[in-house]
Amino acid sequence: MDANLEVKEECTTSFNQLKMDKNLRYIIYKIENESAVTVEKSAPPEASFQDFLNDLKKDEPRFVVYDFPYKSRDNLDMNKLVFIHWSPDDAPARGKMVYASSKESLKRRFVGIYRELQACSMADLDHEEISESLR
Repeated sequence: MDANLEVKEECTTSFNQLKMDKNLRYIIYKIENESAVTVEKSAPPEASFQDFLNDLKKDEPRFVVYDFPYKSRDNLDMNKLVFIHWSPDDAPARGKMVYASSKESLKRRFVGIYRELQACSMADLDHEEISESLR
């Protein structure tokens, strides 16, 4: 991560709420002015996967931590934390580069992530494929 890029305290606080308190479904993080990572949106536990897709900017990169519900191979209800690097094909190259160079350092702050995904189109965010990857 760029040494000048600040990660706002709200980023870690919201992650811990999602992970420990289970009172959020997902958090969308954005980089503002190439200087700070902030929380753009957090969603309550009852938010759907479609709500998440609707909240993503279609032409701007974002980071997301999603408390992903799925059925295990034994048909048990489970949840896993998924870190998503959303980098849409139509996003400006500069923005994609800033997010790509910041990803690892931000992700290291989020202890407990089970799976990381990179998505460049909505087709990469198929609910069933993500569920299968968690089983």
